[in-house]
Amino acid sequence: MARTFRKEIQQPDALQTHGRKVVLWFVENQKIFYAGLSVVILVAAIFVGYRMWDERAREKASLAYGLAKIASLNGQGEAVEAAFQKVADDYPRSRPGLLARLQLAALLRERKQYQGARAQYELVAKSSVSSETDRELAKRGIASVLMLEGACAEAIPVWESILEKGSLFTSEDLYISLADCQQKLGRTGDAQKTYEELSKQHPESPFLTEEIRAKLSNAKDAK
Repeated sequence: MARTFRKEIQQPDALQTHGRKVVLWFVENQKIFYAGLSVVILVAAIFVGYRMWDERAREKASLAYGLAKIASLNGQGEAVEAAFQKVADDYPRSRPGLLARLQLAALLRERKQYQGARAQYELVAKSSVSSETDRELAKRGIASVLMLEGACAEAIPVWESILEKGSLFTSEDLYISLADCQQKLGRTGDAQKTYEELSKQHPESPFLTEEIRAKLSNAKDAK
């Protein structure tokens, strides 16, 4: 019995055996281990560095946009447009950069620089950082510029696409713009249907002027 007990003492247990194997593996593979550890540390450092850079970039973009907004309050014309253009170009994938581009497009449209305004709206519509709201604002801008350029045939499908999808804002002004363009193209029947749809969807809309209501009433009586 004593001999068996001494024999069991002399035999290493499973934990000791496993520990020795781990030590031997580490000795034999320490180069691989340290190389893998270095990769992990490098990836972590890159991630932390990117987060710090991204935060600083967003801060700079917000500051630049704020300064451009201040400039728009105290000035006008090309100087203000240049300020928003710089923010939009320097920070194209940031929220402030996107807002700056929308502001720039609106300023260009007001100054009747329609081609430039449409180009800015199209950039917003195609941007990977644009939200659904941003894209609708851009599409509305594109359609309004096309109408001002006299290209109603191109503007109509844009307004129709927004109405078909469902506007994130009020849709009443879209019906009016759509009907105006239809009338300019001589499509009086389509314009009448557009007014009827507006009346059906928004019967109390302030866009339904007395003139429009009279047209709807006369058309109803004619039937």
